Amino acid sequence: MNQESPSIRLLPYPHNLPYDDLLIVVEHMARISTKIPGHRGEAFVRDRIRSKHYSVLRHAQIAVEISCSRCVLQELVTHWVGIARTASSTRWCNYSNDRFGSQLSFITPEALQHDEDFLRLQEQAEKTYLKLLEKGYRTDTAKYALLSSLKTEIGVTANVEAWRSIIQRRTESCVLEEFRHLMEEALDIFQQTYPVFFEDL
Repeated sequence: MNQESPSIRLLPYPHNLPYDDLLIVVEHMARISTKIPGHRGEAFVRDRIRSKHYSVLRHAQIAVEISCSRCVLQELVTHWVGIARTASSTRWCNYSNDRFGSQLSFITPEALQHDEDFLRLQEQAEKTYLKLLEKGYRTDTAKYALLSSLKTEIGVTANVEAWRSIIQRRTESCVLEEFRHLMEEALDIFQQTYPVFFEDL
């Protein structure tokens, strides 16, 4: 059994365009429909955001890879407009294989990291899952023994308008702590990499 921490990383080109290219895409698409004169580049995009003309942000895509518990995955799927996601499948992943170190990896919330009952539950889930596979059950049957704290890899591509919406909704204090921390980290990454698109958040 392995314990890991949640993480998020920006995927490299060609998954994501360089910042200046993303500015060009948004500006070009906006000018097709409106023929807006004036500012260019960052100033142009900043004006669109200030005027709440968010639809042009749908032309700019950002892709990330997230490592999280299935608890976060279950909440992420409620966001579906302007977002595409692909998650590691417990139906096809065989965690007894060397690729996974022949063990389960979990992401445990801070509040439960020293709770012996919860840690025993994770150990038992791993033993049960591996035993079911040894007995010849398929992964799509053995997966019923898995917990929501199982580590999951998710590839997420979303347009800038969708990312702004997710970040605004999922960084509130009432949100699942793991999800909130991931979106706070995403905002920090996006503000450094694509500043004008997220500087007002």
